[in-house]
Order: sequence, then structure tokens, then C-alpha cells
Amino acid sequence: MKKTISILLVICMALSVCACSGGGSDDPQKGSDRESYSPDYGELYYEANGVKFGIMDYADEVMEKLPEPSGSFENESCAYQGKDTVYYYDGFELTVHKLDGDDRIIGVKLTDDTVQTPQGLLIGMSETDCASVIDGLGGEKTGATVYTVKVGSTALIVGIGSDATVSSIEFAVISD
Repeated sequence: MKKTISILLVICMALSVCACSGGGSDDPQKGSDRESYSPDYGELYYEANGVKFGIMDYADEVMEKLPEPSGSFENESCAYQGKDTVYYYDGFELTVHKLDGDDRIIGVKLTDDTVQTPQGLLIGMSETDCASVIDGLGGEKTGATVYTVKVGSTALIVGIGSDATVSSIEFAVISD
């Protein structure tokens, strides 16, 4: 009997600790973070429908200016604990994750050759032209088929296909 009571007491204590260590999504101070937010992505941003945005921007502020996404899905996050939500738009995908109670942009991936980055990168462009753009942004070839530029919490990652043309372009968060 004493053993059962001890086990129940330990379980109750563990549950109370879990209940008190909530995620903080109801923090009344979250507005002050928005007011002091300053993007650190420099020239590594994306623009769609006249809306400029980048990694760690507040997703709701960006998405209210974009057309409705054509779809979305949730998956396990590679950068953070929990789930990401991926929103589909014409020519790109927007990956969003809840951080400190706010949905933040943690990824932008171009999906076809109908769009290009403000920096001049386009899926299907030659590796030579891509290398010139990346070099101008201070980036480098970081693998046999990958070019990378890093600024602040943003990495611009460009993949080269077997035909020596750009096959993928992604802005991603650099997580600790």
C-alpha cells in the first residue's frame, strides 16, 4: 500500500511540473517582441505578390498580404521540436513553426521555374550563372552540387542537378 501511494505521489508531482511548464503561447508580452523585431536576413529574402519576407518574420503579418494558399500540411519539424506547417502558393512553399507563441517563417522553397528570387536565382538556370549570383552574395560552393549563402539566421541553399542547372532553391533557418 505504501508503495502504491509513493508511486501515485511521484506521478502527481511529475504531472504538476509538466502542467506548470507550459509553452507560453498566452504570454501577454508577445506584442512587445513584435515591436522590437528586426530582420537579420539582409539581402536573403523572398518576394511574392509585392510582399517582401524572410526567415523568422511573423507568418501572420506576411500571409495576410499574400493570396490564400492552395493547400497546407503539417509534418515533424527538422529544426525545432513539434510540427511545422507548410503552405502551398504558386511557385513556392512557406514553412511556418510556432516559436514563443507566434508563428514564424522558418523556410521558403521555390517549387518551379515560374518564379525567381529577388537575388536573380531561378530553377533551371545554369550552374555558371548561379555561381556568379552566389559569389556576389558572398556565398560559396559547399558541396559537389550545393551552393550556400548565410546571413544572420538565414541560409540560402541552391542545389545543382545532374544536368548542371539549378534544381532547388530554399531559404532556411539556421538553427542552433
